[in-house]
Amino acid sequence: MTSYACIDGQRITAGYPDVRTAIVTYKDHAYTLKLAPSADGSRYTGYGLQWWIRGAHASLSTLKAGEETASEPGLNCAAEGASPAASVTHTAYSPASVSQP
Repeated sequence: MTSYACIDGQRITAGYPDVRTAIVTYKDHAYTLKLAPSADGSRYTGYGLQWWIRGAHASLSTLKAGEETASEPGLNCAAEGASPAASVTHTAYSPASVSQP
């Protein structure tokens, strides 16, 4: 599980039960997102959201109707305790249950 501090003061946590899935918890709700094509970093989408990780930095964006890649930059975050050049390691996430919208 990785915790991210966002530029607006919010916190996001993300776990990776496998290489194709991210479980992103934002505003007390867990979203199960699936790996999507990306030229840079790891990008996950689902439920109208895009979670994009590049090293120790990540962004959470809203996908507009018809978008496959978010046109807006979204909420910028950095892994807590990581230096700007550090890489984020995907760690296993195994909750007893994860709510889905």
